[in-house]
Amino acid sequence: LCRYRSFYHKINNLKGEYPYPDLSPKLLAELDPLIDLILQRNALAAERSKAERERMDRLIRRYDRKFD
Repeated sequence: LCRYRSFYHKINNLKGEYPYPDLSPKLLAELDPLIDLILQRNALAAERSKAERERMDRLIRRYDRKFD
């Protein structure tokens, strides 16, 4: 997950645009559910309990394994 961290950080404010011409639209479409999970987790981090953050982290890790 760490190797994607800067990508997620950059895409945080660019979602819906096409910020990375070197990434294919197909790859971005495949990453979209993972990006959504991360954005949800980040947006809710301050409001949610530790258990909820850990649940979101597990979902993110499970999805991330598909790209290893």
